[in-house]
Amino acid sequence: MKNEKITREELIILWGLYENSRATYEQLSKTCGISPVSCYNKVKSMKERGIIERFTIEVNPKALGYNLEVFMEIKCPRAIRKKIAQEISKIEGIEEVWEVTGDSDLLVHGFFVNSDDLDRFISLLIKRFPEIIDIMTRVVLHVYKDSKKPWFYR
Repeated sequence: MKNEKITREELIILWGLYENSRATYEQLSKTCGISPVSCYNKVKSMKERGIIERFTIEVNPKALGYNLEVFMEIKCPRAIRKKIAQEISKIEGIEEVWEVTGDSDLLVHGFFVNSDDLDRFISLLIKRFPEIIDIMTRVVLHVYKDSKKPWFYR
């Protein structure tokens, strides 16, 4: 469900920034039919309201030699899952770590050069965190997303 606090113009601006975070206010203003100053003010407002958190780029992991994209579900004692999550998030190749509900406690998203690199990482986890109960690893085969519209514009 769409957030009712956001205007159509703001959604169009978000879409433009989602496609190209380096777009100028002039370019964005042409897309939604408002002045560059109005566009600037709307972006500033969305930053202040926490709708826009940061401007970033998308990096192709395979172009950097990371050929395996992996999700890992980790089961660990509740009392130390936050500590484990924070430590895992600092390890090279790890994109994000989430505390989740369900059968697992943590969901780890990372990139690895190859299966040997992944094996070393799992061995490191077991050695560094003997409290871990279980690790279920899932290698991403393909990613599918609708490039016509960003997720928030449905």
